[in-house]
Amino acid sequence: GSGAEPSTPSSSSAAFEDDDDTARGMARLFAEVGEAYVGLIAAAATPDAAAPAAALLDVAAHPDDGVAATSFAFWHRLSRALTGGSARHRPSSATGAVADGPPPSPALAAFTPAFEALVTAIAGRVAWPPGHEAWRRDERADFKRARAAVGGTLTDAAAVLGGRRTLELLTAPLASAAAAVAGGAPLDWRTAEAALYCVRAIHRAAPPPGDPLLSGLLASLPSLPPAPLLQYTACLTVGAYADWVAASAAAAGAAGGSGGPAAPDPSAALGPL
Repeated sequence: GSGAEPSTPSSSSAAFEDDDDTARGMARLFAEVGEAYVGLIAAAATPDAAAPAAALLDVAAHPDDGVAATSFAFWHRLSRALTGGSARHRPSSATGAVADGPPPSPALAAFTPAFEALVTAIAGRVAWPPGHEAWRRDERADFKRARAAVGGTLTDAAAVLGGRRTLELLTAPLASAAAAVAGGAPLDWRTAEAALYCVRAIHRAAPPPGDPLLSGLLASLPSLPPAPLLQYTACLTVGAYADWVAASAAAAGAAGGSGGPAAPDPSAALGPL
């Protein structure tokens, strides 16, 4: 077949426009069906077999975090079924990060659109909402748990899509924010923080050392505005990619300074924050 078409609204969409209790019940039903047949879904890799994946995309896009999280176990199992339980790319001996490798199998290719749509649907869920400053401790803890669950699902998606493609999807909001800033608008620190949180979450699926997109992102961190939560996440992101930065610097040195943009120095990226 031609593969999954996750961007097309599925017949399940209307089910999630009802009240929250109905949405939760329908979400659990779709999740149970998807989890029960995930092996068959992955093996068939046809539009008909991908219908449960389309339904679970509707679940993942639901505005309620609890409803959306109902789908995460399905995506984890589908990722493992498609990749044999690990990332499809061979790890780098220097960093432990996965590097882009051979073309995906037909099954992986069939579900690539679904996982790309999944990344786009859930990445924004990690953004701190307005009014979070007044949250109680338990509310803040619940939000952090929800963010961690999104991060785990992004890791599952990166195993299917590869680190570079996932990074492109996750940094798209940053590119839009940068364009707005260039037009005179202030930087929305919540959008930037959410994107960095997601990038940090997939650090084990980093693209090969010296990748210009990731190098440019890390090099841009000193220019971020002084928002405390944004600064904190930026520091954690640099720490998560410290081995990648070291491997990039070593590769650039071995090439005599040629072969792509120089990797940023972690201490330089941290300094102005």
